[in-house]
Amino acid sequence: MDGFSVVSLTSSAATISNRALSSAEELKELIQNLDSQHFTIPHLSPLGDALHQLHQQVAQLQTALNGASAISVRLQTHLSQSLEACDGIAAVLNKQVMRLQLDNLLLFDEKFCAVHSHTLVSYCQLFDVFVKLLSLPDKEHQDAALDSTESMACLEQVSIASQRASETRDILLPEGAPPTVSSSKGPLPGDSNEPPPYEPAVPGPSSSAAAGPSSPALGFSMSSLTNSFKAMTSNLWPKPDPLATAFCQAALRGDVKQMSGFLAQGGNMNGRDGDGNTPLTCAILADKEEAVMFLLTSGADVSSRDGSKLPPVFLAASAGSVDAVRLLISKGADINQKSWSGQSFFVDVVASENVKGIQALLENGANANTTSISGRSVIAQVVKKGNIELATLLIRHGADVNSYDITGNSLIALAVGQPNVEMVRLLLRHGASATGRGLNGNTMLVDAISKRRMEIATLLLGRGADASARDLQGNPILVAVIRDTKLTEQERLDTANLLLRHGASPNVNDSTWSMAAMCYAMENGSSELVKLMLRYGASTDKKMKGGETLLLYAMDNGKSDQATKLVQHGADVNATDKKGRTPLMQAIIKGDLELIKLLRRYGADVNAGGVVSPAELAPAMNNFEMLRLLGLEIPTIPPPPPAQASGSAVTDESGPPRPQSPPPGYDKAVGH
Repeated sequence: MDGFSVVSLTSSAATISNRALSSAEELKELIQNLDSQHFTIPHLSPLGDALHQLHQQVAQLQTALNGASAISVRLQTHLSQSLEACDGIAAVLNKQVMRLQLDNLLLFDEKFCAVHSHTLVSYCQLFDVFVKLLSLPDKEHQDAALDSTESMACLEQVSIASQRASETRDILLPEGAPPTVSSSKGPLPGDSNEPPPYEPAVPGPSSSAAAGPSSPALGFSMSSLTNSFKAMTSNLWPKPDPLATAFCQAALRGDVKQMSGFLAQGGNMNGRDGDGNTPLTCAILADKEEAVMFLLTSGADVSSRDGSKLPPVFLAASAGSVDAVRLLISKGADINQKSWSGQSFFVDVVASENVKGIQALLENGANANTTSISGRSVIAQVVKKGNIELATLLIRHGADVNSYDITGNSLIALAVGQPNVEMVRLLLRHGASATGRGLNGNTMLVDAISKRRMEIATLLLGRGADASARDLQGNPILVAVIRDTKLTEQERLDTANLLLRHGASPNVNDSTWSMAAMCYAMENGSSELVKLMLRYGASTDKKMKGGETLLLYAMDNGKSDQATKLVQHGADVNATDKKGRTPLMQAIIKGDLELIKLLRRYGADVNAGGVVSPAELAPAMNNFEMLRLLGLEIPTIPPPPPAQASGSAVTDESGPPRPQSPPPGYDKAVGH
């Protein structure tokens, strides 16, 4: 590519991508913490979406840059200027987003949000154009496509949008200014700043006929844009040194001989090219270890940086150049160096997620509990991204697993909320508390079970989570599980068993009706669930909401196995319901001899009852075996009457004589 290297472009793209993602995550977290007590922020979510969109589009641009077979000089210029300008906007936006907190949202400037959302979408459209241009086979086609109507329109739109963004730089209104935040769900009256939908432009060689007078205007527009950003940050922009660009190109190639020649000619090894890179930076980005060693032994500055890039040692770590990291540290690089904002550069390295580079810094004294300027620990950042390998590395070097995110969420709560089972397992194994609460006030166990994340619930219970915890309505989690209609019968049984096995009390009531968990288990109809509750000590003296005892409820619903278990676990066999019925009376009415036998064995009284006793009721059933089981007198069968004359009717009276009428109260006892 005629000595041109894409490294500086991909480095700028990576910076933009990281900033966009970081800002998007901050906004996402803020939005998640909004509740009915806060105002609606109509533009906040679109801004987060636009940032995510930019993050993804820039990643595609990086891939296209690395795979391009050719990049024309004009395209190089547009790429460099656009990335530089976009980086300036992303830096301002990132800093402003970090200022947003729940307690200052009334000062939120929706105009700032709308303007920057529009600008980000404009850059996404332009970068999509660049991706397509980079896929063209030669420079001539690229230049022709640059002159197409679509390309020029995107460049013009970016220029205008960026100018507006440069004039709108504060996300919060001054104290005392009228708020712009709307308390409704709709946009503000008269608001016309919603960003346009993202529609990637489709340039191509066939559209190249428009080359003409518009091109110079576009060139002026983009250069004006770049100049405006340089003017805003003039003290931060490096001034190119003589031979600096050539020196940097030699460093990118790893050409030690040529670099030595430049030094002999008086070249400045700490000079910067037009992109602000030093030869040392270029050698690190290109992973040219010999060139890095040459520059360091020749006295290159190991801590130099411009306003938007990392110092060499952190740049090397982000790129995974471990040998370069060690060389730089041996030459005095400060691994605790901070940016002008006061934030450690180690935070940026962790954001790169390059495990080898991060490990090299940790092994040389970097603090695993480093925090960003907003107060977020680097391990919180890693847990949110779900990077198990990196979280393990930080923990091994002393990161506090019981630390909190800037929102007040513990690390374990972040992992439970994702949900990330392996991250939860890792944090618990290294001592994270399983008893904490999330921002919604629920314990993590309640959250996990309410969202049916049983593997996580099992892990939490295994590390001491309170199985008797209650939700925000005051309902014990066991009651919530038994009543959860979305669970299958087996899931409900397994979850209840899990809670009871870890100490949940089976004798708890719901907070609304004070109805016992055992009553809900009976209503559920699962005999296995009832047996489980009884095995863990559930009380049998509760009453259902209709006034029935548990034993009578089981009998009324034909659950003889449940009735048997209730009796065996101490249910009162003589207890009456509000109708005066006893279990023995119901067994007699149903003619259930096995249940009568069981009830009698556990002390059922044949004389106990309300409107009618079992002793009074049983004879009406005309069943000798029933009377025998009840211990009642079996009537003597009278001798047959004398034979009657031929033709007379013969009556067979083989059973006990029936009473002339049922005993008093019979109809009420049988439910008539």
